[in-house]
Amino acid sequence: LDEEDNPGIERFNDLTGEKPLIKIYISKRANPDKALKYLYKNTSLQYFYGINMTMLENGRFPKVFTWKEALQAHIDHEKIVYRRGFEFDLAKIEKRIHVLDGLLIATANIEEVVKVIKSSASTNVAAKALQERFLLDEEQTKAVLEMKLSRLANLEVKKLEDEKEKLEKDAAQIRAILNDQNLFNQELIKGWNEVSKKFGDERRTKILNVENENDEVIEKKQLSLSFTNKGAVFVNETSSLYTQRRNGVGNKFKLDKDEFIVDNLIGDNTDTILFFTKAGNFYHSKLNEFEVGVKQWIEYADKEIVSAAILEKSNKTPFIIFVTKNGLIKKSKISEYNLKRNMGSSALKLDKGDEICNVIFCNDEKIGFLSEKSYFIMLDSSKITPIGRVTRGVIGMKLGENDKVRAAHVIKNNDNEIVCVSDIGNIKRVKLSDFKVTGRGTKGVKLENTVDFLTSSQKSDIMIISNVTQIKIKYDDIPLLSKEAIGVKSLKLNGDSKVIKLEIVN
Repeated sequence: LDEEDNPGIERFNDLTGEKPLIKIYISKRANPDKALKYLYKNTSLQYFYGINMTMLENGRFPKVFTWKEALQAHIDHEKIVYRRGFEFDLAKIEKRIHVLDGLLIATANIEEVVKVIKSSASTNVAAKALQERFLLDEEQTKAVLEMKLSRLANLEVKKLEDEKEKLEKDAAQIRAILNDQNLFNQELIKGWNEVSKKFGDERRTKILNVENENDEVIEKKQLSLSFTNKGAVFVNETSSLYTQRRNGVGNKFKLDKDEFIVDNLIGDNTDTILFFTKAGNFYHSKLNEFEVGVKQWIEYADKEIVSAAILEKSNKTPFIIFVTKNGLIKKSKISEYNLKRNMGSSALKLDKGDEICNVIFCNDEKIGFLSEKSYFIMLDSSKITPIGRVTRGVIGMKLGENDKVRAAHVIKNNDNEIVCVSDIGNIKRVKLSDFKVTGRGTKGVKLENTVDFLTSSQKSDIMIISNVTQIKIKYDDIPLLSKEAIGVKSLKLNGDSKVIKLEIVN
């Protein structure tokens, strides 16, 4: 294995016997998805699968078939089966028509038939007499003798005639199919379609809504990434998290002792995630490199990650905005950053003791700030001048003593409501028009006991994340209240658990 490209494969063990069995061992912190992609790229695992095509030709002689020969052999067998089926049906119809001919002869001469039967000493004698008198065979004679008197009614006789007429049409149709190869092939195709409709399942290999980059095809999915204090990440598809009613228990994370969730992000697996360190540097990874449903570790966890942000693949915003814990805001052109570089780069200059709080990709939109003491302000980012990459930034929010910025989010121009949640899970919606856009360096207004917020113009599902669990609820289950209201319970919390984040789920 190439040590530079090795995604964490330590060794392998070939245990192949009657069946193929190769065990591949990866390191504890390796990403299984990365290892699988490495194997796809460097082996024939993705595009080649060997099968034994040795079969009996004509049911007698072993032969290695090609795929086309195997399909043709099956079609030839189907032709034999279908032809025998049609021949069986034709013989059955002709037999029934023959019996009906006998019954119709008997009903047309019913008085004489009754006279012959009554004058006969036994059933056998009557049968022979009927055969001689009306030129019937044994099968027809048996049907006549077993005929009930009720069949002599005019209506019943008409039914026999109609049945014969229908059977004669069916017989003619089957003979045409057996004698005309085109008609026979049409019946083959019709039968296969009926079998497919009744017993077939959907195509396993599907043409999906995909993104294509560097010849890599990915099914587009929305992912939720939850980060822990120990550098691990839990990844789930948002579609797999069912919506619950408010104040439910939610879905618990499988956490180790003294481990808890510290942050959460939602993005598509076609997006890029940027990790920012305590020193102000950034690194990036593709979201599709994380394996869904498996606890895994952040590749750059040893570099003191303090923040992360999702860069959408379709992102065309011109600016990147950094908000720090000490209330600074820095706006730069996104073109200043080489977001495709594999190695880390400096994102901004930080004061001693300061850290990145949030990273926002935006146009000239409004930015909302929320402090740890629940103060909230809105700034107009169009009034902030873009500056270079490795620079400090300017004052965005004025903070009180021992206060820090807790969260900062972009506020779209068409957003009309703000959703607020407290650390104990109380949630509410408030009209965004209740808040005013202010200049930089203001303290803002008090949002009692709010730990995170988001703004919206559409009624998407809302995910509430605590340090041990998460719950997805419907937007309409959140009441529209005043900004002074306490709100309603969003999820049940136990012990020292508390809410840390809100997310919109599309």
